[in-house]
Amino acid sequence: MSNAKKNTHKSHREHYLLKNDAPAMEAYRVLRTNIEFSGSVSKTQTIMLTSSVSQEGKSTTACNLAKVFAYAGTKTLLLDLDLRRPVLHRFFHYDNTIGIMDYFLGKNSLEDAIKPTDVEHLFLLNVGTVPPNPAEVLVSAQFAGIINELREIFDIIIIDTPPVAALTDAAICSRFSDATLMIVSSDKTNMDDLDIAVRNLQTAGANILGFVMNNVSKRTRGYKHYSYYYKYYKYY
Repeated sequence: MSNAKKNTHKSHREHYLLKNDAPAMEAYRVLRTNIEFSGSVSKTQTIMLTSSVSQEGKSTTACNLAKVFAYAGTKTLLLDLDLRRPVLHRFFHYDNTIGIMDYFLGKNSLEDAIKPTDVEHLFLLNVGTVPPNPAEVLVSAQFAGIINELREIFDIIIIDTPPVAALTDAAICSRFSDATLMIVSSDKTNMDDLDIAVRNLQTAGANILGFVMNNVSKRTRGYKHYSYYYKYYKYY
């Protein structure tokens, strides 16, 4: 697996990654436990994270969730499938070079594309070359084959995908995901957007495991409006 040179530019996104002993990390451990004991599928190996619109904390949640799986000794892959606006490489100070798309295009090996992180048992597979036709790539049998290859290598795969409401990409990704988590921001998510996103995923046959609400504070009151979904999904 690649030891490609990391980008020395530090993004503000690094500040949202939590250390193992951070008090807030306990929330991610609870989320990991809920996933492991959800019983929704016989083996939850690929977990897709998406949201209704952008800027809801989806990528940050994906990174921290992947970290808690790795901290538990699980060989974990953090996979960026936002083929339009990839960001996961910035969390770990990598340039977006030599990723899953370069393997897809036959330019590099899968071993070159997979990168180690500073967390034991956690690896990153960034996008690499951004394709002009993301939806066509994701729907191809060749790409599904790559996901199956990754299943053979890793115990758990956390997939970061684009928002659902405006794009078809996340709905396509749900076909090779065992479970889907919807990220909801208490101070940003609009109920109409969320409803559209859920319906789009349901139409695609996604196994929606639940919702992760973030940016909740003691002063936040808007979260009560999301109680509609308690009836249908396990709510984290």
